[in-house]
Amino acid sequence: MRSALTSVHRYNFHYDFVGITQSPRKFVHDDDAGTQMITWPRGSRPDPEHQMLYADEVMTGFEYAAAANMIARGLLEEGFRTVRAVADRYDGRLRTGLTPGDSASWGYSGNPFGDDECGKFYARSMSSWSLLLACQGFVYDGPARVIGFLPRWQPDDHASFFTAAEGWGLFTQKRTRGVTRVTLELRYGKLPIRTFVLQHTGVKTPQARVTLAGKPVKCSVEIAGDALRLKFSRSLTLKTGDRLDAVIN
Repeated sequence: MRSALTSVHRYNFHYDFVGITQSPRKFVHDDDAGTQMITWPRGSRPDPEHQMLYADEVMTGFEYAAAANMIARGLLEEGFRTVRAVADRYDGRLRTGLTPGDSASWGYSGNPFGDDECGKFYARSMSSWSLLLACQGFVYDGPARVIGFLPRWQPDDHASFFTAAEGWGLFTQKRTRGVTRVTLELRYGKLPIRTFVLQHTGVKTPQARVTLAGKPVKCSVEIAGDALRLKFSRSLTLKTGDRLDAVIN
C-alpha cells in the first residue's frame, strides 16, 4: 500500500496542468495543482474505447481518499500536499470557464463547502472526513467497547475531535521524556469503554495509571505491535463532562 500510494503521488500529482488533457470535463485550471485519476507513466496508454471514461479528470473525493491513505501510512508530506492543492483550488473564488456550459448544467462554484466533484455539492467530497481519522489514527469498535488513537499528526502534542456512536469529545496526547499523557474528554452523550488503545511508548514493560473523574481505574496492559491496549477490569461508561486520564511510562 505504501509503495502504491507513493507511486500515485509521484505520477498522478501535478503542480500545474499546463499541456495536460482533462477530459471529458475540466475541473482544474491550468495553473492549479491536483491529482489526476489515472496516468500511464511508462506509456502503453489504451485507446479511448478501452479506458475508463473519467481517467483524465480530477475529482476531490478521490483526492481526499488517497491523501487520507497516505497519511495513515506515514506519507504525511505527500498526503498534506494533496489536500493543500484542493484547498487552494476551492478558496471561495468563482470557478467559471472550465467545462463548457458549466454554470448552467453543473453549477460549479469554487465554494470551499461544495467542491466541484462530479457536480456541485456531490457527496463523495465528504471523504474529507477520513483525513481527521487518519491524522488521529482513530480505532473504534462500538459493540466491543473499544476506542483508541494512534496519532500520525503531531503525536508528541496532539489534540483532535472524535465521534463515537452515542457521544463526541476531545482527545489529547502529550509525550515528554518517555512519558505519555492522554486525556479523553466526553463533551456530549455517553461512551462505553472496555479497551483503550494507545501508541506504544517503546518501553518493554510499560506501566499505566488510569483515572476516571479523578478516581483510579484498574487495568491491564497488552502490547500489540505499535499499540498498547489498556483493558479495564470492568466496562466503563463516560457521560457528558467525564474525563478519562492515562499516564504511560
